[in-house]
Amino acid sequence: EANLEEAVLTQAILAEASLSRAKLLAVEMPQTNLDNANLTNALMNGANLQGASLVAALLSGANLEEANLETADLSRAKMTGSNLVQVNLSRANLRGTNLSWSSLRGANLRGATLYRTKLSWSNLSGADLTDAVMINAKLDQANLRHTDVHGTVFPDGFTQQG
Repeated sequence: EANLEEAVLTQAILAEASLSRAKLLAVEMPQTNLDNANLTNALMNGANLQGASLVAALLSGANLEEANLETADLSRAKMTGSNLVQVNLSRANLRGTNLSWSSLRGANLRGATLYRTKLSWSNLSGADLTDAVMINAKLDQANLRHTDVHGTVFPDGFTQQG
């Protein structure tokens, strides 16, 4: 259980790192490589991961509330049950990412790529999905109440309820 609270790790290479349950509160990690890293149940509230690469990272149960993941690459990441309340994921790559059972209340997903992203049973209430691309995304039982969907490309046949 590493404690890297408020550490500055700009452009660090932490690919395949084992940081399960790590305390990464308010950490500065822009452009950091965390590909295939294990961040299961990590505390990353307020972390700056702008432009970071988290391809195929394990983030299930992680707390990323109010984190900055603008332009981050989270393709194929496993993020089931994660707390992403008020997170900035604008222009992020979430291709094939599993966000099922996650909370994305009030999240900024403007211009994000959510191709084949799994969002089943996730809470997206109040999220900004303006210009997001959600082709082939799985949205079964997802809560999309009060979301901004202006210009959003939804999966074929999808109808927003509520």
